[in-house]
Amino acid sequence: MLTQRAELTDYRELLDFENRIFDVDFLEKVPKLYIDAKKSVDCHGIIKNGGRRITAAIAAWPGAIETDCGALRTLGIGSVAVDGNARGKGYMKDMMAYCNRVAAETNADLAFLSGSRGRYEHDGYRPCGSRTVFEVSTYFLHHFRAQKPLRFVPLTEDADALEAAFQLFSSQPLHWARSRDSFLTDTHTWGAESFAVREETGAFCGYLIFEQARAHVSELLLYETDEAAAVLAAFAKAQSIDRLTVAAEPWQLPLLQALASFGEHITVEMPAAFKVYHWRPFLELLGTFKARHFALPEGSLVLKIENETLRVTVKDKTCTAVPSTDAPELLFSAMDAAVNLTTAFGALVPHTLFSAWAPLCPLGLSRADGV
Repeated sequence: MLTQRAELTDYRELLDFENRIFDVDFLEKVPKLYIDAKKSVDCHGIIKNGGRRITAAIAAWPGAIETDCGALRTLGIGSVAVDGNARGKGYMKDMMAYCNRVAAETNADLAFLSGSRGRYEHDGYRPCGSRTVFEVSTYFLHHFRAQKPLRFVPLTEDADALEAAFQLFSSQPLHWARSRDSFLTDTHTWGAESFAVREETGAFCGYLIFEQARAHVSELLLYETDEAAAVLAAFAKAQSIDRLTVAAEPWQLPLLQALASFGEHITVEMPAAFKVYHWRPFLELLGTFKARHFALPEGSLVLKIENETLRVTVKDKTCTAVPSTDAPELLFSAMDAAVNLTTAFGALVPHTLFSAWAPLCPLGLSRADGV
């Protein structure tokens, strides 16, 4: 195993190395990974050329998906870098094996990454999950007339709104884990900015995360979701832009409905490539979440995913997955299971109950929660 965990003395060299490979200022673009030197090196694996200089690096960032039914442990993979002079030496394979080792150490239920499908699929990662992106047209933004004036204050300048935004985010029945201390930094991932939405009276309405370069709202949370149109029209005017795109996660049903009422072109994306390590908690937690918050028919079927056979049962708004010795009704590879269970783009499965369930697990990923 060539890959070793970085040490504090490696921090400056690690940052310089990744900045050079990607031609990006990672301290500015992904502060949650780099602003704290100790946390940064703790989540990085590195390979040194002859034990001297860093020649390859990878980040493996522990996290969680939190729901009102429990939590799943996650591992975000990013900043995968190999020096141009070290290509062809098997460093990528070694670093991905390192990530599997970290996943075992942290007992991660699933890992995710962004990158070329051809590059990572042989390591067990398949693009899946979903995020819906709505285009808000120039015509709509120019002609919508809000009933009340709104103002937008950067969360960096509004401590009260920052606390309220964190509480609003944390109150979602499903969300990726963000701590109070990390929340502001998370909302600035990849150069984004976060704004409080306030009425003219000062009342806090919600917040949004905005990516100026793409005129894109990557996260929008409001106390009153039916005010989304007014908020977006007012924000576009405040930013002097004439079109927007807005993203919503699969569990944000009221927001999806609100955006669909005035959005123009609608695109469904697969936000990342995922690899599931522990199918039982994955199915039970996300299946139970869907059973409680969406319509999910009751029933039971036996699934075989790779070498693991589970009887999956939905009853009384609870999903259970227990080991079974019964003959499987459906067989999936791990990657095919991930696609069929989390997206609408899987294979057509000729099974009445599975077709009614699928996608069983609502899985999305905001850019603020990526690495």
